[in-house]
Amino acid sequence: MMLRRREAALRYSVGWAGPSSAFARPAAKQVRSAMGVRVSVIIPTWNRAAAVVEAVGDVLGQTETDFEVLVCDDGSTDESRDRVRAIADPRLFWIDGPRSGCPAAPRNRGIGLARGEWIAFLDSDDRWLPSKLARQLEVASAAGVGAVSSNATRLRDGKPTGTVVDHPRPLIRTSDLLSWNPVVCSSMVVRADVLRRCGGFPVHRPFLPIEDHALWLRVAALTDIAYVEESLVVYADEPATSVRAGLSASADEQRLALYESYRRWWKESGNRPSLRHRLLVAARCFRSRGRIRAAARRASAQGAGR
Repeated sequence: MMLRRREAALRYSVGWAGPSSAFARPAAKQVRSAMGVRVSVIIPTWNRAAAVVEAVGDVLGQTETDFEVLVCDDGSTDESRDRVRAIADPRLFWIDGPRSGCPAAPRNRGIGLARGEWIAFLDSDDRWLPSKLARQLEVASAAGVGAVSSNATRLRDGKPTGTVVDHPRPLIRTSDLLSWNPVVCSSMVVRADVLRRCGGFPVHRPFLPIEDHALWLRVAALTDIAYVEESLVVYADEPATSVRAGLSASADEQRLALYESYRRWWKESGNRPSLRHRLLVAARCFRSRGRIRAAARRASAQGAGR
């Protein structure tokens, strides 16, 4: 009964603070064991002290308890480090890092340090329901896949506005990801061996709006992604504070970068898909280039007509 009440509160209440306050006690010096765990949870953060403490609390409150939490910093200048390190739990670790302005960098740092069989991602301003990890691991095991995502409740201006994903099937495949990104990053759980074969998140600036999409496309080339229709995440959709705010790349430019990155990866990694699949991706690249050229011509014509 208590678990159901906590999950209902997180689904529908904006102000739900989670169990984080219960863990704010002085922590002893921690030494990471070489022994593995079932799940490594990676939380990238930058100057979100209050939010990251709540995110950590959501992980520590999971019904699945065999995990470690790696809070991977991107050069925070607020009190994030002190507040996280004050949480007394031997499964929690703060990972320092320089400012990059790109969530891929701290996430990749966490992937490199992770000891888990599975790796899960949680953005510091998003939230998890208590049964999130246990439910997804159960589904992944039943489906025999190396990755699993779920639906999420969208939070806009502090209010729930429905769910994020509209995907009617229990699996997400490459063909789905070539059209759009049905994976909420904070819902994703991937086997560590699959993730490392993919090379992590792309870190170059042009990939900032699509870095997670680019990685999920590679993951789907190695394993189907199970999809849990149930909303297990609360996704903070706040465009004004997003790292993508102010980026000028058009949707077609982003798609072209996505497809070309995917083609380079499969050539370099040796994970070559079928001829039909390669032709499909080539066609998508051709179409995106055509749209970019057409947009440039329209902009030039409008400039000449002024």
